[in-house]
Amino acid sequence: MMQAWLAWLWPNDLVGTVVFALFGVMLLIWLYVMVNRYWFYRRLRGALMQYATPEALEIALTKHFVVLDVIAANAPWLGLMGTVFSVMLFFGMMSPENKIDAIGLMQVFASALKTTLIGLLLALCVDTSQRILRRSVHVLMLTWQDMRRLQRGEY
Repeated sequence: MMQAWLAWLWPNDLVGTVVFALFGVMLLIWLYVMVNRYWFYRRLRGALMQYATPEALEIALTKHFVVLDVIAANAPWLGLMGTVFSVMLFFGMMSPENKIDAIGLMQVFASALKTTLIGLLLALCVDTSQRILRRSVHVLMLTWQDMRRLQRGEY
């Protein structure tokens, strides 16, 4: 059952395979950043006061966020580009002598749309996780401010 699902998901052409490989790289980068940030935030909770200014803390907390921005912004476009190239290749292989097979045409379009689907899913996951990280940054910044006020005796 699982093998049939994976066979349906994997693209049948070179363009789809290349796009899926790029998605795989993006996925690994996303996982690295998420694990890195998780462990950094977890270790930092007890050592927030090592940062003298809120700017220094924010720089440390938002490290690698630009990478997540790039992945979330470009994954859907990469998927769409894979779809367009696959469709272009299909129409380029058609010749006047060949009859148009409606079932074959639908299979090619379904295969081409897989890259768009995976791109949208990847962007959705990255964007959602980035929003969670931004909330964690906000909470840690507020915690740091409260600790500074306590340290100065403002409460």
